[in-house]
Amino acid sequence: MSFYQKLDLNSYSSYIFDCDGVIFDSNQLKSDAFVDVLDYFGFSEKVKSEFINYHQANGGVSRYVKFKYLITNLLKQEFDENLYEKLLMLYSSKCVDLYGRAQFVPGVENFIKHSKLPQSVASGSDEQELNVIFKDRGISECFDLILGSPKTKSQCVDKIMKNLKQPKRTAFFGDSYSDYAAAAAAGCDFIFVSQFSEARDRMLSVCQSNNCFIIENFEGLL
Repeated sequence: MSFYQKLDLNSYSSYIFDCDGVIFDSNQLKSDAFVDVLDYFGFSEKVKSEFINYHQANGGVSRYVKFKYLITNLLKQEFDENLYEKLLMLYSSKCVDLYGRAQFVPGVENFIKHSKLPQSVASGSDEQELNVIFKDRGISECFDLILGSPKTKSQCVDKIMKNLKQPKRTAFFGDSYSDYAAAAAAGCDFIFVSQFSEARDRMLSVCQSNNCFIIENFEGLL
């Protein structure tokens, strides 16, 4: 379950969670949603392949950044605001649907509902969507703050840490390098949730090099 040293949750005073791959098993669903959007607009197989590679290599980076990258770097055209808004609108509608059917990461629902510590979410997903989805899935009341894009991951974590006033020790449960980087910058302990990570090999190496904890999922943590 853990790496190097035993994970002692009693040593923490608060928790921060990423969403995709940490609370919901939604990473592959979101990759599929991106493909559906690109198919709808008739983009080439080359563009689709390059975009999905970029998306999966940049977990935790918002759709706002990714669609701008698509237009300017992959389609190699001047930024098109009209196309950008259409991409965002279609992808948003697909996300609302996929979150409604996404399974919880094993053990996480029990963990967040029974934890007695302050808990918040710092996600690359759209903040307004997340707050609606978390309410629909019956977990919004488990969290003090549910933050997401268009804020960056680091901006979300900074706001959470300020809201905590004087946190003694905070654990950040994440599955991507952007999660690790935001946790490290804020002085949080990073805990890699590995089961559904799309960057598993890279993150195992990062965790080994930086003495981070590694868990498969949340089963047995409480």
